[in-house]
Amino acid sequence: MAADIALASAGLPGAPVFEGAAALVAAAALTVGLRACGRPESTTDWRTAIRAAAHDAARDLPGTGLVLLAATTCFLCT
Repeated sequence: MAADIALASAGLPGAPVFEGAAALVAAAALTVGLRACGRPESTTDWRTAIRAAAHDAARDLPGTGLVLLAATTCFLCT
């Protein structure tokens, strides 16, 4: 993903749109991955945990925003 963003910032047409879309996809993947880690199913069946976490992320937008805010804060502090 980082290589794609680096190539897009090299001046290719449509780069700003691609960078924005790539950032949204990365944020969604991070949020769903972190929510899946907190589910009890993650110890036995990852696919079920990821599906349930994606469903939870879509239903609980304030909670998803908090997870994303916590991950951003952690990134900025480190």
